[in-house]
Amino acid sequence: MSKNEQKSAKSFNRRSLLKSVAATGAMATIAAAHPAAAQAAPEAAKKKSWRDRPDPIDESLISDGGTYDIVVVGGGTAGLMCARVAASKGSSVAVIESQAEAKYDWVGTELGTINSQHAMSLGAPKIDEDDFIQEMTRRNLIRHSPKRWAYFAKYSGQALDWVLKDVDKAWLAENSHVMSCPPLPGRITEVSGWKFYHGSTLFRKMTDGNDTFRWKEVCKIHYEKAKADGAKWFFEHHAEICDVDSSGAVTGVVAKTKDGKYVRFKARKAVALCAGDFSRNKEMVTDILDSIRWEAEAKGDLNLVGTSMFTTLARDGSSIKLGLWAGGHVEIGPHSGMGSGDPGTGGWHLQLDENGERYCDEAAGTTMKRPSDAITVTIHDANWKQVLAMGPPHHMATDTAHTINYPRMLSRLDNVKPGPPSKNQQQASGPGAMAAAGAAMQGGPGGAQGGPGGAPGGEGGAPGGGAPGGGGGAPGGGAPGAGAAAGAAGARGGGGGMPGGGNVLCANTLEELVSYMDCYTPEIKKKVLASIARYKELCEKGHDDDFGKGAVILKATALKDPPFYATVAKGSSGGAPGMSSGNKIDPGMVATTGLDTDAEGHVLNKEFKPIKGLYAAGNNAGGRFVTTYQSPLAGISLGLAMTDGYLLGERLAAL
Repeated sequence: MSKNEQKSAKSFNRRSLLKSVAATGAMATIAAAHPAAAQAAPEAAKKKSWRDRPDPIDESLISDGGTYDIVVVGGGTAGLMCARVAASKGSSVAVIESQAEAKYDWVGTELGTINSQHAMSLGAPKIDEDDFIQEMTRRNLIRHSPKRWAYFAKYSGQALDWVLKDVDKAWLAENSHVMSCPPLPGRITEVSGWKFYHGSTLFRKMTDGNDTFRWKEVCKIHYEKAKADGAKWFFEHHAEICDVDSSGAVTGVVAKTKDGKYVRFKARKAVALCAGDFSRNKEMVTDILDSIRWEAEAKGDLNLVGTSMFTTLARDGSSIKLGLWAGGHVEIGPHSGMGSGDPGTGGWHLQLDENGERYCDEAAGTTMKRPSDAITVTIHDANWKQVLAMGPPHHMATDTAHTINYPRMLSRLDNVKPGPPSKNQQQASGPGAMAAAGAAMQGGPGGAQGGPGGAPGGEGGAPGGGAPGGGGGAPGGGAPGAGAAAGAAGARGGGGGMPGGGNVLCANTLEELVSYMDCYTPEIKKKVLASIARYKELCEKGHDDDFGKGAVILKATALKDPPFYATVAKGSSGGAPGMSSGNKIDPGMVATTGLDTDAEGHVLNKEFKPIKGLYAAGNNAGGRFVTTYQSPLAGISLGLAMTDGYLLGERLAAL
């Protein structure tokens, strides 16, 4: 008898203080647990938390949906690849998908892999697998799943090549390219000790806007092939609960149809949870994402916690709930979202705060929080084009292989001439101007990783995002984590890029440039000039005695060649831990925390042992990004989702 047929003998309470639920709904679980939360209403104690297993469904209401070798919950990138591979090897597969068939979609466009033959044929250099594994180990502070990342290093390229073998070569040539490949001479792939790698395939035509995702067309091919191999999709079915037998093994899933009927899908071998992240579920974001909750608590108001601004797909955390209710748990934290600060992706150029002082190694970035009325001034010289070309290929970096957007960036300051600011201010021209995008979410050190036009990830975990640096993602010197108020600063491109796409100051001398900065008082302007002199001294010396910025970057940003440019970002509250979306603190594109799983995808129980019959992949699995999202390889989240699904399909078919 399944545990759905009787009330579970065990309670899945996290702790008693998380049992109470506030009347505000999404803040329910946290209200009693954290002092900054409002006091829960008396009746709130009777309400359930998202962590509580639902009451059993009346068995008389559940019809039989059939028995399959594998039941996949969620048909996004990870779920699709799992179903496709397993079906191709002879397994019977059911895919429970909440989307309607007519609207079935996959989101994402950047797909990062290691040593794909496809990527290397287009100029991507071969990556040392050991070096990549060591880099991910260091970035994750050894709190990740070492074997899972080793699998990615070894098999992600193989997985992509397998996926692309069924894609028409002419279509592929027209609708994809490899980001910034072949690399331009002088490109730097190690910034302040953080390493970056080429190998990201972008599925978008050069003429496409930022909201166009051609990866879905690749997925459609595999969807049709999976069906041809016998896999069955059940659309507009929402998985409600896993069936768990008396031994604790998962034996199937009960789903709810669009008209409220319940259907049981039995699994001979496994249930695979692949239904995406929880970034649109405010209660789960508040409870799980420590860094976002901590920031809200620091500000004294948990209502500041927001959800992802990217509304594509449900992102309701339903698969995380299924795993928890079946005996699993959320991976051990600290936890964060995709907007939590990505090391080594800061702006390269000199940046000064509201006191006219430098405050970090700009290239490394910082997650330091700053006052809400902070100012960040970024100063460039005429060498910005060379600096732009040198930047590493991280998430949302400048794509120098883009035949339309990259030339546009190089011409964006053509109309900006030295001289006093006019009434209308001098504007950086072209489609990359930030003002049109209306959201400056990147910026300098520690800036949040989103981007104008940037779309969210798919159910498998696509980082999406617009064409790096193009069409609203033009590079610039924005403030760390600046919100919309900092729009004039421009979004960051690789290596700090160029002066941003809003108001740009320009002068033939640094003294004249500083005189145009009306954000500073006369006294602070003196400090600004002193800070500039100090920076030039360090650049000349070739060693950053103050913050340790690398010698090559110091040389490239030495402020020697006129004209000089400055952008001023106002209203920044800092970068990590969360992105600023209006007055809310949100997870960014996706929440990168999943269930505690082993490298083979088993969901683990409270004793850290596999739950028989239950697996997870993509954003439902843990051990990927601990403390913060990392992008030593652009599109790494989508690439990992594809690889996860591909490998899980092979493993489950072999059971």
